Amino acid sequence: GVYRHPFRLATGAQQPASFTVVDFDAVDSTSARNYPGSVMDSLDLTIDAKGAVKYAAKWKGWPSTISAAPTAVFPTSAGAMGWQAQCYFAPLGLATAIPRLISGTIGLKNGTEAIHTANGLQSPYNVWAGDFEVSIKLKMLLENTADWRHFIVNDQPPLIVNLTLASGISWWFFATQPVWKTAPPDRSQKWMQFDADITATNNAADGGACMFVLANALVTAY
Repeated sequence: GVYRHPFRLATGAQQPASFTVVDFDAVDSTSARNYPGSVMDSLDLTIDAKGAVKYAAKWKGWPSTISAAPTAVFPTSAGAMGWQAQCYFAPLGLATAIPRLISGTIGLKNGTEAIHTANGLQSPYNVWAGDFEVSIKLKMLLENTADWRHFIVNDQPPLIVNLTLASGISWWFFATQPVWKTAPPDRSQKWMQFDADITATNNAADGGACMFVLANALVTAY
């Protein structure tokens, strides 16, 4: 079967998990650099109909230490392409995919800070995540005013992005209460388009500003 795994903000005063980032470039074939206690500060997901789906992540953590060179494990699945994505401006189940999305970026920011104290150590006392922000930028064809009017009338429809990676494997992004901040028309191309700048706001349905859902064949929760 297909099992759905939701990812949303933790409730209460919980902090996101920290990881050790390993950097190995084969300059020294026997060792690598470890950056322990690393917390993801920002994550930008970029979808472009003309290319592959990409992400860029920034981390904050402790100074590096030296470790043995890791054994590389490469994925066997193919990367996702931007044209595989679909965008919706309505609640799931009532929505029809909008075929006018040219490109878009989903930006997540944790407001992570490395807190230094006078404790006899040069490394930070701790790395904490702060305010969680979600910003969305969409470039869309201005074929009619239906999409663009979401900015004019401020109706704040739910924003959903779906990407099917393979049979039975897909991920979904939900921003149930987005605010359209700007959406200026762009007449620089042979066709009309517009660039929407959107901020996702906290809501009960997403348990925060947004929610991701991963669907795959894994039974156990992450």
